[in-house]
Amino acid sequence: MEVSTRSWSKWLQILSDDEEFIIKTILDKEQVCLKQILHRLCDFLTDNKQTLLPRFFGLYCYKGSGQTIRFVVMNNLLASDLYIDKRFDLKGATKRRKAASVLKDDEFNPTYPQGFKLDAPYVNRFRELVELDCMHLRELGLTNYSLFIAVHDVGWSNNGDLLRVSINNIRFRMRPSQSLGMLGKKTPVQPPRKFEERFMNFVTDKLFRENHQAGSFV
Repeated sequence: MEVSTRSWSKWLQILSDDEEFIIKTILDKEQVCLKQILHRLCDFLTDNKQTLLPRFFGLYCYKGSGQTIRFVVMNNLLASDLYIDKRFDLKGATKRRKAASVLKDDEFNPTYPQGFKLDAPYVNRFRELVELDCMHLRELGLTNYSLFIAVHDVGWSNNGDLLRVSINNIRFRMRPSQSLGMLGKKTPVQPPRKFEERFMNFVTDKLFRENHQAGSFV
């Protein structure tokens, strides 16, 4: 069992021994929002089998020793049978986006200045999935989500350049507390539509690009 914390968000995160599940504490306003959107989210996940959004398996509340702890059980967004060389949490912005336990935009941009190069059908399909998911998050009033990417290096050329990258389990991390429409509270992040536009510009222009050399990803 692996335990990690993120002090700025007051989260406690526990990873199961098989790395398939995550137990994560949430705030009271987060669980309120999650309950409000749960039915619509479940319908979307059912209708869109290839969605990149996370699955929530349970919402629980523990009371004891004068404390009330709320937590969710969800799938591990970066679980893989392969060894993961790099993990990225990307928003398409650089403000307050330096690495903690996972690499972020400030580390991704210099590491992959040209983004990831994939064959055209994969690039187009990926963009379609991201666009559909972002539209649904906007309809739910959610913002401040990010894209998780796990990178497995599979080969190197003689001069040390990365030949190709396997990208696994791309998912959004969704913070229910950022639902502007449902909670009606001001937050320091962008409104859903504006955030969606910036995020999609990043995905389209910088993250994945068409590869014109067959048989290689990067």
